[in-house]
Amino acid sequence: MDVNRQTPSSEEKVDALLIPTDSRGHYIVIYNVNLPMRLFATDATSTAALERVKNLLERDFANAEATFQFTASYLLFHPATRQFRTWTGSFYPRGNAPAMLSTFQPFRPDTFVQFGLDSVVDVEDGLRNWAREDTGWVFHEIISVIVNVQALVSQTHPLVSKFPNSTHGQKRHIVFALP
Repeated sequence: MDVNRQTPSSEEKVDALLIPTDSRGHYIVIYNVNLPMRLFATDATSTAALERVKNLLERDFANAEATFQFTASYLLFHPATRQFRTWTGSFYPRGNAPAMLSTFQPFRPDTFVQFGLDSVVDVEDGLRNWAREDTGWVFHEIISVIVNVQALVSQTHPLVSKFPNSTHGQKRHIVFALP
């Protein structure tokens, strides 16, 4: 479980990592695309947001076998302490089903948008009954939907050039606005 108190709920952004693998010449690329819940207010805005993500993934992950998962940033509430806490990812360590928006899927441009729409429809209603008796925290609301995308790419893949150079073989990080 990740506690992330600095998740910007209103930014349409991509938080990206480039991580070297043990095998020389290959990297794991991870994109976390943050989509604030306001983008899911109507079918039209939901579709438009997911189309923008699809276009980004088609361009950046061309010729790479990318997989993706829908997750979220959540606001949890503790009734006894009256505190709120922001969590990112899954907040249910065993089973994940109540807190998972989707499992990892291969990225296919022709089915991505519909899969995304199906993954977020009525999701807040499904999470309303979630509570952790062992912690006292209860689900309050989804702050943003996050599309986590991962792929293994060679050092010659155009995506690698988006990241700053590293002289020590360490992971590289960039953040940019969702086009």
